Amino acid sequence: MAVGQSLLLDGGTAAATSPVRILSGVLRVFLLVSTGQEITIGFLQPGDVCDALALRRDWVGLEALTQVQIERVERAEALADLTDLSTWTLELLMIRHHPDTEKRLRALLTLLVERLGRRNGLWYELPIRITHERLAELIGNTRVTVTKMFSRLRQSGLVEDHPTGGGPLLLRLSPELVEAVLQHS
Repeated sequence: MAVGQSLLLDGGTAAATSPVRILSGVLRVFLLVSTGQEITIGFLQPGDVCDALALRRDWVGLEALTQVQIERVERAEALADLTDLSTWTLELLMIRHHPDTEKRLRALLTLLVERLGRRNGLWYELPIRITHERLAELIGNTRVTVTKMFSRLRQSGLVEDHPTGGGPLLLRLSPELVEAVLQHS
């Protein structure tokens, strides 16, 4: 799957789709609600499995955040691998229900870096492109609010958008931001 491409899995019947394992790249997993709105329930990376039938929803969406390769797997083989998506969903739910908006954003960024990112020199890097609109959806706020908070974090030297040689921007987070959240978890 190319970056930005989405795939809808029919979770309504076992015969319609089989589970998929991510071989490479990072996927966002989302559910479609009756209004057409997408609700992000987690992210998957190499080795993780998504079984739309196990999620008990009619339609489950997969969006490629990087170049992604997937393979179909047998349902029995997939059952043992479903804990990653459940863990993501629980973590995102806990973040979304924190009363402080800025702390929600900081906790989300830290979770993304902790699960998908890496330490590179003085910075933590998140190697996926994630929009302010998507971050707002994840923390239960507006894109405008997230953009304002990012501006403050940038001015404080806690985040930086770093070009990757003609590719998408790489989000870099300072150790002060990431480690402060981890200490208070």
